[in-house]
Amino acid sequence: MSFVSNKQQRLIDDSAANSVKFYDKITSQYLKLRQELYLLNVTIIQESNDGKVTEESKLKFEQMRFELDRVVELYRTHINEITNSLVIRRTYTPPYVTNLKSEFTQLTAKMDTLQQEIKDIKEIQKPILDKMKILVKSFDNNLVAKTSKTFNPNSIRKEYDDSVPQINLHSLIFEYEEIRAIFKDINLNFDQEESELPQVDTIKSLDEQLKNSKILDNFAENKYCYKLNKSQLHEVGRFPTLDDYDKAIEQTLHGIKDLLSEGAQIKDRWTVNARRLEVIRDALQIYNDSEIQ
Repeated sequence: MSFVSNKQQRLIDDSAANSVKFYDKITSQYLKLRQELYLLNVTIIQESNDGKVTEESKLKFEQMRFELDRVVELYRTHINEITNSLVIRRTYTPPYVTNLKSEFTQLTAKMDTLQQEIKDIKEIQKPILDKMKILVKSFDNNLVAKTSKTFNPNSIRKEYDDSVPQINLHSLIFEYEEIRAIFKDINLNFDQEESELPQVDTIKSLDEQLKNSKILDNFAENKYCYKLNKSQLHEVGRFPTLDDYDKAIEQTLHGIKDLLSEGAQIKDRWTVNARRLEVIRDALQIYNDSEIQ
């Protein structure tokens, strides 16, 4: 059974004939000699049938027999060279083939790595990014009073569900001791002499701030809920660095210190004024008593 059509077979034959004709001179010479021998044989047979073979045909026959011996030996050597070349090609791998195999292996490894990265982006990074987008949108909505949600104790007490993109309400709850620890080491004197500034009771001032705060609700005993829509976040740039955060924290702490110091000074002034009023009241009382007497 042949797997080659007639048209394909003719194409193969023509390709082989052209290759021999233009590139293989020895085989071409051998085929030409065979054709001449065939024609001479036809001529001699015809002359034999006529009863006499000419001297010219005999001479040409001897010449072609000698040429045949020479061409056959040359052709045999040529066939051996082709056979040896085929054997070498089967056992020897050219450098460019080795390089191509190495490049193919590297490209295959890169393709596998790229496919793994694409799979990671589709199956891991993209779902995380989508969830982050929803969380950011939810966070932004809660910064605006019109779109913010009211967090009631029941909703906050629910366990956080990782499968649902939402703000973890538990992260908005702060223990009183946590808040107190933030202000524990604040130095209200700003590296100045202790006597130059009034003494401020930090914890007492903190308790007053928590009691009157608009951004912290008393959620439970010794627990406070942070309201995003009431907070004033610091703008530190689109891509903040650690220095930016440190600077923002430092500015916030200084602001708190200023407020505490100012509150203490106002309180002292009120105390002084109250004492003055008491002195005036006592003086008026004494004056009134003397008038009556």
